[in-house]
This record gives sequence, structure tokens and C-alpha cells, in this order.
Amino acid sequence: MKIVFFSSDLMFQSRVSSVVRQGGNELIVVRSIEMLRERSLADTELRIAVLDLSLKSIDLNDVIGALKNDYPAITVVAYGAHVDVEALENAQRAGADIVLTRGQFDRDMARILSVEPDTRQ
Repeated sequence: MKIVFFSSDLMFQSRVSSVVRQGGNELIVVRSIEMLRERSLADTELRIAVLDLSLKSIDLNDVIGALKNDYPAITVVAYGAHVDVEALENAQRAGADIVLTRGQFDRDMARILSVEPDTRQ
């Protein structure tokens, strides 16, 4: 499975990449929808998109709309700082399937990215 990560945070990117690789999946890091489109991925290759809401160079409505149009089966996960309530609400309004604080995403990353089964009852 391929997972696209919209972020410019190199430190956190390393952590996400490690979790994704542990699950035998591939992480594609981009900073724009144009960068993703240059990769020419088939719609069946991309299942999850993760949006770092601190990446201010993207328009959430444009990116989420394009992702859902280009990859109909995609799950869009957005995360941001817990104090940036406006960004979290904007992601929800723009159509993100899952919106989390960075701490929630970091804690549950493996489960969210379907790298390990959810064993909680």
C-alpha cells in the first residue's frame, strides 16, 4: 500500500516513514498536489493521505477535493496542533475523513495507517 504524506517536517517525517515501512508499505512525501500528480500513481495504489496542517502552502479544500477526485477510495487523515482549533475545524469542513491533534496521530499512527490491527476493545 502507498501512503502519501503532505508535510515539510523532516523530523516527524522520519517517524512516520519508520512506522509505514514496518508495515511493509511505502511512504510518498510531497508538499503539494502537483508534486503528487507528477508521480502519476494509479488510483488503486494510493489508499491513505496524511495532511500535516502546519503545512501552510496547501489549500485544504483544493487538496482534499483533488485527492478524493483522483483517488476515490482514499482515506484522508489530517492532523495539527491541539491549540490550532481553527485548522482542525477547517480540515473537518474540507472533507478530511479523520481529523486529529498531532499527539493523537502520533500515539495511534500505526493503527491509523493500518499497519497493525486495532486490538483495543
